[in-house]
Amino acid sequence: TMFSGCVEIDGMTSDELLINIIEANKAVETFQFDSVIDMNALTIMPRMQTEMEMVLNGSDEVDVTNKKMQMVMTTQDGMFGMDMNTTAYIVDGVHYTHMELFGEGIWTKTEVG
Repeated sequence: TMFSGCVEIDGMTSDELLINIIEANKAVETFQFDSVIDMNALTIMPRMQTEMEMVLNGSDEVDVTNKKMQMVMTTQDGMFGMDMNTTAYIVDGVHYTHMELFGEGIWTKTEVG
């Protein structure tokens, strides 16, 4: 959330509200959220122009206490008319990703800071 100027909510300034949000989030152990991302991309090159539409639907879960995260996402590609399923995990500073494309499963492993 972005605050600008002299904002007051329930008698609190934006600085007081931010401090309360940070303090309240210290008690959070786990949380879940869903996400939908609609993307439109236009690529322009000499003598060629392509437009691509994609929709990403995700279901995510974060374990703050144990520093773990899971994300399950389906990507719908409007250009090629195909869906791609992705599952990603972050455990002990390592990002694991499983992608299914054309019936094949591919795992990747990446160290994260």
